[in-house]
Formats: sequence, structure tokens, C-alpha cells
Amino acid sequence: MGSLVEVLEHAQRFHRQRVYKSWVRDYLRARYLAGAIPKAGIGYAPPGWTATTDHLLSLGHHPDDLVRAGVAVEGDHGLRDVMRDRLVLPVHDHTGRLVGFLGRAHPDDTRSPKYLNTPATELYQKRSTLYGLGERFDDLAAGARPLIVEGPMDKLAVDKMSAKYGRNIVALASCGTALTSEHIARIRAVTATPVWFCFDADAAGQRALLHAWTLTADQGRADQRVVRLPAGHDPASVHPRTLDHAVAHSGPMSVAVAEAQLSLWGRPDNRVRAELMVEALAERDAARVGAGESAQWITTVARLTDLPVSSVQATLIDQVAPAPTSAHLAAVRAASFPRSMTPPSSLPGRSRRATAARVVRLPSQSQLAL
Repeated sequence: MGSLVEVLEHAQRFHRQRVYKSWVRDYLRARYLAGAIPKAGIGYAPPGWTATTDHLLSLGHHPDDLVRAGVAVEGDHGLRDVMRDRLVLPVHDHTGRLVGFLGRAHPDDTRSPKYLNTPATELYQKRSTLYGLGERFDDLAAGARPLIVEGPMDKLAVDKMSAKYGRNIVALASCGTALTSEHIARIRAVTATPVWFCFDADAAGQRALLHAWTLTADQGRADQRVVRLPAGHDPASVHPRTLDHAVAHSGPMSVAVAEAQLSLWGRPDNRVRAELMVEALAERDAARVGAGESAQWITTVARLTDLPVSSVQATLIDQVAPAPTSAHLAAVRAASFPRSMTPPSSLPGRSRRATAARVVRLPSQSQLAL
């Protein structure tokens, strides 16, 4: 009976009919997300090995189609449900077609994976599927800002905040895998608007941010930004007002990446090591530090490496690539000068190192030391 999409649609209908008599409503209410149940098509997969399977078979679906659609798997004793006692979120591809599900385990279940995906099928591949892309395709195409978050609950929290405070943002979450180049390609196929990111403030979040920085290396000095929340929190754990404030005060991705990289490298224990770290960081990232964010990048890196601002500034100037425009290099030169000082106004056509040494005319150490 029917296609694989029909199998998924019937499974979703079965799950949605059971959501209000499950633990899901109270769980979402505690996260200010109870209103997302109808809007996001959230359902509940009941406990037991074969509840969803038995229902779909009773509708006339062939057992093989249940496996091919990813709602059941073959076990030692026949078919069994993939999703059991889970909050279930429908996942659509970039065309809006239902292709699979994301399941969130009961909060008290510490033995099962927190999130579970539909297995790979001919419809669903998590390496190229983003939760939220199919549902908000038209908004992205019209110019909404894509914001990548870590999990599906985070995506729902951003959606609620955006609707409440009028933010033109579309949140997207990967489906149980690290961000991939295929994910980025899917977004760029819809919009040229630079992607923003919101990851946790822990070591895993820092690594995710650095990975995203690598995946978007071809963006140059595009206006990529990072939304940061208080330590220990994610979009789904804070009030929408707090989340909106974080979006309003988002910072340059280049600065957040510098902080994450230096944190993972560890604080240098001597000046030579600090200078080597700054040189490596500037060599990699100078081509992506926008003129308007140079001051923040320089002062942040100086603070985290215990180097004078003048030293970090000179290193950044030395590494600016590709060949900078006069306006951009002038902005970098001026970035960390006290307002009472007049920064150099010309850009001689010498090598970058000669420019840093001869032209910038750095202030004294006492004036700029942090």
C-alpha cells in the first residue's frame, strides 16, 4: 500500500494523536515550547516494541516498506519500532517532503541515546539533511538569516524567539551528526545570506565552532557572527528574552574563533610561545578578519596571550591576505590606537613586514600594554 512517504505520514499522524497524553507536553512546557507541538508537528512514539509497526501494518502497509522508510528494523523476533517512548520531530528535505524523524528520549532515560535518527534510507541521509530547512525554505529564500544551532530543541527555541520579537532568523540543526560541507551547500543553494552560529560554550562547542569556521573558509570577510549564551546554557534552556538579547549582541565569528582556538591551545607560559600562537592564528585567519572587527580581534587576542596590543596588531598587519586594500589595512592599523593618537594615514607599497615595522609607528609599550 502506498509510497514510503505515505508510510512516514501515517507514522507521524499516529504519533501526533498520542502526544498530549504523554510526558512530552510537560517537558516542552518547562522549556517554554509547549506551543511548538502543533506548529512543528511534534508527536510521541509510545513505548513497547511494535506499537507503531502494528498500527502501520493494520493500515495495509507492507513490512518491507516499513523498513525501507526507516520506521521499523528487522530484529531477532521480527520487526520492531525504531522510535519507542520518544518525543518525535518530523524531518523534511529541502523540497519540504517528509523524509524521516528525530526522536528525543525521555529526560529520565539515561541508558538510551538522547537523540535518535531515522536510519539512512533512500529518502533520508543525515549528512545532507538539516532540521528546519524544508519547513522554512521560503523564508530563507526571501532573505532570512540562517542560524545553525546544535540540537532540534534549540531550533524550536530560536523559532519561538524569532516570532515573539520579530527576528528574521531561520534556525537550522544538523540531525545527529557534525556539521558537513553538504549541509552548508544546502543552505547556500537557497540563500547567499552569511550563516550565523550558536554553539555551547564548552570544549565540544568550541570544536564545533572551529569546524564550522573551516567549512565556511571560502566566505572570506563575510558578516558571519556567533550568538553566545551564558555558560552552561543553550537556546532551549533560557527564556526567549535572554535569547533575543544574545542575538542582538552577537559578535564577529573571527573573534569567537580566536577565543576558541586559544582556549583549546591553552594559555602560553612564555612570550615566545605566545608570539608563535598569535602568528599561527593570524596566518590562518587574517584574510577573514573584517576591517570593522579588527580592533576587537586584536584586543581579544592580546588579552588571551598576555601580549601587548602593538605586537598583536603588527602580526595581523603582517599576515593580511590577500593583498589588502588601503582602506582595510588602514582600519587594522587604526584599530587599537588610543583615540587621542593619530594613526598613520598612508600605505606605502612595500612588503607587509616592512609596512608593519616602518610605517605603522606603534605607540609605546606603556601606552598600549594591557
